[in-house]
Amino acid sequence: MSRSINQIQEEILSLKSAVTALQPLDILTTQEQHAAQSGSKVAQWRLMVWVVAVAIWVLEKLFDVFRAEIDQRIAKTRPHTKGWYREKALQFQKGYTLHRKDYYDVIDESARIIKYASVRKLILSGRGTLLIKVVKTDGDNLTPLTASESLSFAAYMDEVADLGTFIKVVSLPADKLVLEADVYYDPQLIDANGNYIKTGAPALVPAVEAYLQSMDFDSRLILTKLTDAMQSAKGIYYPVLKKVKATPFGGVENVVLDLGADIYQEFTEPASGWYQLDQTALQINYLPLNES
Repeated sequence: MSRSINQIQEEILSLKSAVTALQPLDILTTQEQHAAQSGSKVAQWRLMVWVVAVAIWVLEKLFDVFRAEIDQRIAKTRPHTKGWYREKALQFQKGYTLHRKDYYDVIDESARIIKYASVRKLILSGRGTLLIKVVKTDGDNLTPLTASESLSFAAYMDEVADLGTFIKVVSLPADKLVLEADVYYDPQLIDANGNYIKTGAPALVPAVEAYLQSMDFDSRLILTKLTDAMQSAKGIYYPVLKKVKATPFGGVENVVLDLGADIYQEFTEPASGWYQLDQTALQINYLPLNES
């Protein structure tokens, strides 16, 4: 970004004051008040500084114009990678149209409702398709797009996408995560119901929910990290997962872990892009353990 004329002048004058050989230019005696070396604002050397500053300012302005033109050309010729499609998804503006372009004429941050987006390439019905998962926010909570918003977003992505690109938009409520576990706890801190004795607040559930919320959008659920998160809760010694099930909205239940059936999947991907703990189906067997 170009500097102002005053900023350029100040820099020149600052550099000038640091050079000993130029110090006499500051002398302003009675005989020198109208001389070339005068410190007056209308002194010849001060006028020369102003002329040079204006010339530099004009040059920097031209550089700004040139840079903007280059940036625009780069944007037009940039390969449309998965990252590019994700950026376009996040730039969607509710209630706006593109006017046969791949960008909006007016930027309205308040209309950009997409909070998180992911892009993956997969084969559907024998053809390459971009699967785009998106969610918006309602306060601090994630929430799927409405039917109208999904339709508008799909039309927008179809408009910006390369010709011949097939796109499938997914915006669903969270996959429900069901846990069954034995949890060994410190009976001096936690009661038999899994609540802290001192405050009455639950010990385990907040740790699990914190882990789920910390996950990047559309990242894999990792059982080892889930166990670590449970064990990080104060007073929880050894959580032993026995069953873990993840059910997509309107989908088929996915058994991630079942010790009794010898089922174990360390990594699991959410159909919606995010998980929520189903507390109504939570089965925790709290077992006191005094390690002292």
